[in-house]
Amino acid sequence: MTILGGFAGGERTRAERDPVVNLAILSGDLNADDVPIDNQLWMNTTDSALHVVRGDAVSASAVLDGFTIRRGSAELRTETDDDTGGNMLLVDASPVIARCVLRDGFASEGGAGVAIVGGAPSFVDCLFQDNRTWNYGAGAMARRRAAL
Repeated sequence: MTILGGFAGGERTRAERDPVVNLAILSGDLNADDVPIDNQLWMNTTDSALHVVRGDAVSASAVLDGFTIRRGSAELRTETDDDTGGNMLLVDASPVIARCVLRDGFASEGGAGVAIVGGAPSFVDCLFQDNRTWNYGAGAMARRRAAL
């Protein structure tokens, strides 16, 4: 499966799209009410998505190309919440992430831009910008899958 962003609407082929000009934004700010406190923190994120994009056991044939992914807020709200991977959480997944911008994400434990738990994803021409965490890997963190 391939999911492409960057279309204005009149293109006839995928080569005609331009993700830089025609932003395709996936936002975790579900109510469009998050406000910046300063250059690094945001207020009012308790109603934001824990993970904007989540992929579990996604194969290497999967492609996400040409998106801005922003403002996920992975923080513990209940005891079952995962506090890693604010913008993207990949679990035993190996997709290709291409020409994407992962920005303004938060994860209390780590991997605000992306958290990788097992798998082997590929990132091609991606930008990680202004992600923040209290602990590890504001842009990205990876860890092995725990043995069952």
